Amino acid sequence: METYKVFDWKFFFHNEQEKNKYITELKGYINNNYSELHDQPGAIRYNLDNAIHGGYFDLFLLNPHLNDFLLNYFKSTSVFIKFLRYRNPLHLAGEQELHFDWIVKDGEIRMEMFVLLDDMDLYNGGLVIMQNEKLKPIEAEAGSCILMDSSILHGGSKNKNGKSRALIDIHIGVTPEVNEQCLKRIKLK
Repeated sequence: METYKVFDWKFFFHNEQEKNKYITELKGYINNNYSELHDQPGAIRYNLDNAIHGGYFDLFLLNPHLNDFLLNYFKSTSVFIKFLRYRNPLHLAGEQELHFDWIVKDGEIRMEMFVLLDDMDLYNGGLVIMQNEKLKPIEAEAGSCILMDSSILHGGSKNKNGKSRALIDIHIGVTPEVNEQCLKRIKLK
């Protein structure tokens, strides 16, 4: 049973040059406009919540293809951006314990979306999930997006090779009805 879905970067960008330009500009924008959080040893983190206005992102933070994807994918006004974080594990650090981020409040369910700003693999602090009682590393290229139910046990692995593995972690709140539609669409259950 699949518990997540990876949307390849080709889904969001016309070519690799467009993808690389966007990622370079976005990393520069974040580094120049946000203050680092010091709440998680072993990782560079930024709180990007002030980029959310009325439940939607500043258009600069997510490319138009991803904005269109979010609006079309969920096909509902019952979708709320709950919080937005940037995370990049440091060399020989960054490992996270397995956890889940699922919080039910007033019938709301959370989906989690990871927008990759670097390639992600087992050696640079990539995402691992619990699937069928086994840890499974997730590998994907920069510019790709991973969507999963926030109740899935997941964490970050140790950055063993020191290569950057930056991502934006987006928590999306949805009503139970919208969640069920999404789960069917990405075949999570």
